[in-house]
Amino acid sequence: MTGPPVSRSDELKVYVNELIEQSRLDDEIEVPAPSPSVLARIRKATTSALIERFIALAMKQNDETVRSSERKKLYYLAGAIEAELKSRDGDQRRALRPLLKHADPGVRLRAASALLALDRRNAVAVLEQVRDEEDFPADAQARGLLLAMSEGRYRPD
Repeated sequence: MTGPPVSRSDELKVYVNELIEQSRLDDEIEVPAPSPSVLARIRKATTSALIERFIALAMKQNDETVRSSERKKLYYLAGAIEAELKSRDGDQRRALRPLLKHADPGVRLRAASALLALDRRNAVAVLEQVRDEEDFPADAQARGLLLAMSEGRYRPD
């Protein structure tokens, strides 16, 4: 015996609920910081190689099909690249400035957040632009970062 026919709307509700549950499970997975060998490779890389990797990580991080746990790994890797750039002579995060005009909103978001301490005015303008573009998940992240800054919960360094 088969049950009543399932409507497209019901199928969609089930699918959305499954995605929400999977997201909860992903959020419970603890993501370790990059390994010492990865950090050593980051330290040895040229600034231009780090910028290329930063772009790739930011683009993948903005892909809405990427699972939450994978997005966390990408976040930590990009953060390690930012930290390495900051530690280099003259704070090489400045090399991220051209990325404020990148076509991908995730790249602009990540570059703007990295540049807040060095070029706040331009970085905030880019964050506002990304927020207003409504390109998920970058727009939501930009909105959250701008809100945290306005409430004093986030101070760039």
